[in-house]
Amino acid sequence: MAWCLGVVYERGAVDSYRAIFVEAADANLPKACRELVVESKLCRDRRTVITESAHIGARPLALGMREGAFSAKRV
Repeated sequence: MAWCLGVVYERGAVDSYRAIFVEAADANLPKACRELVVESKLCRDRRTVITESAHIGARPLALGMREGAFSAKRV
């Protein structure tokens, strides 16, 4: 799960509904996140994974992540 949190911080975003979006050029990254987080689902493009769980989305925010996209330079 620590790896997933790192991926969210580097490539993800949390929206106002506490859903988490992770997007990557390499389809293997979202697929790996999908396999680790049961509440997630892959989008049709297979390069985006969405986790629609208020509890999971609230946790990164509680740890200091702001709503919106992040990049490794800003973390």
